[in-house]
Amino acid sequence: MKYKHDSSFIHGQSRFVGVILVNLGTPAELSVASIRSYLKEFLSDSRVVEIPSWIWSIILRTVVLPFRPRSLLNKYRSIWLSEGSPLRVHTFYQAKNLQRLFDQSQSFVRVRHAMRYGSPSLEEAYDELRNLGCDRFLLFPLYPQYASSTTGSVYDAFFSILKKCRYIPEIKFIHHFHTHRAYIEAMAVHIRDFWSRNVITDKLIFSFHGIPRMSWKAGDPYPCYCYQTARLIAEELSLSKDGYEVCFQSRFGRADWVEPYTVDVIKKMACSGHKKIMVVSPSFVSDCLETLEEISIELRDVFLSNGGEEFYVVPSLNDSHFWISALEKIVSEQLGTWLIPDSAEELECVKRRAMIAHDSHE
Repeated sequence: MKYKHDSSFIHGQSRFVGVILVNLGTPAELSVASIRSYLKEFLSDSRVVEIPSWIWSIILRTVVLPFRPRSLLNKYRSIWLSEGSPLRVHTFYQAKNLQRLFDQSQSFVRVRHAMRYGSPSLEEAYDELRNLGCDRFLLFPLYPQYASSTTGSVYDAFFSILKKCRYIPEIKFIHHFHTHRAYIEAMAVHIRDFWSRNVITDKLIFSFHGIPRMSWKAGDPYPCYCYQTARLIAEELSLSKDGYEVCFQSRFGRADWVEPYTVDVIKKMACSGHKKIMVVSPSFVSDCLETLEEISIELRDVFLSNGGEEFYVVPSLNDSHFWISALEKIVSEQLGTWLIPDSAEELECVKRRAMIAHDSHE
């Protein structure tokens, strides 16, 4: 086996720390071909669809890919920003603004963003950081609650990259942050800020992305993590147990997924006389198709058509200043002693090289 040539390794060189923020992914552009390419990569991941590959490959090629991309085109069109896909845009600014924070205190930390599926790829981000001289890495999947199909898949992809490398750097991983104080506080501040500019409803709906019930039964802790997150945010907001509901959205296929389903909860609330509700999705730190189209458009229609009157959706954290501050706290905590140069000489060397790298990146 031939390993990837690593020209960036120099014996005795000063150390940069590379931080990679990883989100799910998105089509590169508004076209059926781009959506099809994205779905093919995404739905070919065995952690995402856990049925025998020979069966699923037939379904994917003959049923999903020929028809679903066209049906998704208008949905993506309804949320697309002038800069591109909302998820890619927000993730880019999260990395950029986090870099700015570290530039103020830790000049040898380099931050990049990547997508598990699509572009920029995880390998592209890793190679760029290696070329900048990073030999310590923090991999940060932007999924607060661990799930096999999300964080687990990011691990798979990263290890696949390392298998091709002659030099393996020091590595740390963020497994989850669903109970981290900085994340919980950022969510609570974000919701309060939204309340201050809108009506406070009598019920807050926590809608998390769902997973198949089979995955939960097989040992995936994701649903438990979701309930923990909702409880901690509710406590921070001083909500009673009757003041919020937890549910799960984005069911795909015919298999049973973790319940209750968001669409059923919202319909039931409208039919039972609730006129005003507010929905927040703590599993998404960046707005995307699931928050901007599925919740803000589809589920809003469900609520209003069943007797509801006012439907509010709390935006994702995106690149809000309190979320960037929380990111910096989570990352710094994980980096630990990596933020301390080995010597004064190395510190000066790192600063000089960081200025050069930063100028070239700008």
